[in-house]
Amino acid sequence: RMKFFVSWSSHDPVFQEYDKECNILVSPANVTSYWNIANWKTLPNELFIDSGTFSIRDDSLPPVEKVLERQLFISDGWPKSKILYFSHPDVVLPIKSSFHDSNRKVSISTKRAKDYFHIFKKSGAKAIPVGVIHGFDEETVLCTYYELKELGYRYFALGSLGIRQSTHKKMCIESITTAQRYR
Repeated sequence: RMKFFVSWSSHDPVFQEYDKECNILVSPANVTSYWNIANWKTLPNELFIDSGTFSIRDDSLPPVEKVLERQLFISDGWPKSKILYFSHPDVVLPIKSSFHDSNRKVSISTKRAKDYFHIFKKSGAKAIPVGVIHGFDEETVLCTYYELKELGYRYFALGSLGIRQSTHKKMCIESITTAQRYR
């Protein structure tokens, strides 16, 4: 079953004040370092905190432990009765990259997913870990999905779609269709 989350930044209206049923996605990259959910008067139905790792440069990737610390800080005070998701610290696939480089980025992202899953389990976080699937064709989407599933992820998101939606709509739709077909 597919769920939709509205991407939110501190410059947006607080959507859940207008729609109590909305699900919100917060990226650490889109809020200040001292912002957390205590700043909201009304909580969304469900909350998804991504890793905030939008960089495509390998040397700028934060350690997976720091990503989890930031997610825990942002969600501090989230009620146990509501659903909370954390994505693993994935690596965005650049639009114009070689086959070799794209495969290398998918491999780095999968390795980070494995490292994150282990520290996430040890942390006792009251969230659901989400594996972010990256791929540039049906084969890599499926391979990434099966690798993440084998690691223990049971919830998934499709990555690198945001940077492609205006220039590679067909690829985005094909990734979504593939994910739905094999779920």
